[in-house]
Amino acid sequence: MKVTTAHTNGSLQEESGRAMDPLVAAIDQGTSSTRFLVFNAKTAEVVSQHQVEIRQSFQKEGWVEEDPMEILQSVYECMERTCDKMSPLHISNIKAVGVTNQRETAVVWDKDTGKPLYNAGLTPEVTISRI
Repeated sequence: MKVTTAHTNGSLQEESGRAMDPLVAAIDQGTSSTRFLVFNAKTAEVVSQHQVEIRQSFQKEGWVEEDPMEILQSVYECMERTCDKMSPLHISNIKAVGVTNQRETAVVWDKDTGKPLYNAGLTPEVTISRI
């Protein structure tokens, strides 16, 4: 069993004194779920992860909506739960975070409050059919 020691600067070392590898993380916010993953930067091994499904609403045919605040909350939840599962590693060992998002989704925000005015509208899939 390896024993790790946290230092005041937030870095970790094994009991042998060998420094632990740095970590990188990714926020993957897709159309049906949000994931946060932490990787060993040298080996690309997944160290910890968490995923949350996003509820979708189908108000009319061919149109998909999601609650923007639920999307944001899912990012917070995934980050928190992933970091909780990282023990004995420390969040300060994460040196970079990448972000992917729903590029096909639009949200209109109130410029004064910063709150969404309506649900996020997802671009529906284009289906090709025979004529």
